[in-house]
Amino acid sequence: MMYFNKKIKGLILIVLLSLIFIVFSIIKYKHNTYKYVIKYNSKFIINKVIIVGDSRMELIRDKRDRLNIPDYFIFDAKSGAYIKWFKQTGLPDLIEILSNKKDYYHYHVVFNLGVNDIDYDIDLIERVKEYYGMYRDLIVQNKDISFYFLSVNPIDENRIYDKFPSNSRTNSEIQIFNNYIKYSLNRDNFSNAKYCDSYNDLSFNLPDGLHYSDKTDQDIINYINNYCIDFK
Repeated sequence: MMYFNKKIKGLILIVLLSLIFIVFSIIKYKHNTYKYVIKYNSKFIINKVIIVGDSRMELIRDKRDRLNIPDYFIFDAKSGAYIKWFKQTGLPDLIEILSNKKDYYHYHVVFNLGVNDIDYDIDLIERVKEYYGMYRDLIVQNKDISFYFLSVNPIDENRIYDKFPSNSRTNSEIQIFNNYIKYSLNRDNFSNAKYCDSYNDLSFNLPDGLHYSDKTDQDIINYINNYCIDFK
């Protein structure tokens, strides 16, 4: 009889633990997807977020199994990406996605390029003008798309030379790049575009001076999802 009671208690404990796990999974699922499908003007809208970026975003994408990244996040990112990649690959891929969207989709496009361009011997203002010209065309031609410009985030100038000895980037150059994008958006005052200043809003841990720790990766995802994007 004692063995039987222990067995029953064991089964009850297993059932309770299973129920707790199921409830926790449902809560986590809802937290990740509550913004995914939203009723808007009597229609159901499926939100999708496309993040266009370089290795910083590619590494976040590759950590999907250990970071809490919403299911509706799509990455169009490439290590070492700079303006040549954007013209030849990133932009065409993005245009193809936007051109084939369903009527019930609402796309939110987040741009985060520039940190690699600054490492080249370029005219910085001319480069950021070139970027913005392409961005501006997209914004004007896609009034039903929401566009966001996540600031190019800082490097750790004390650490970066250990991993990247030839680095020529500085945070002052990054701020010049960001300020031009921010100024241009304020000037044009698009209704479907927004600047998100993570550079000043977040703290960054960069183990190699350029790329983020897991915690910073998660902070960036949370910032984009909760503070940057205006979901309908």
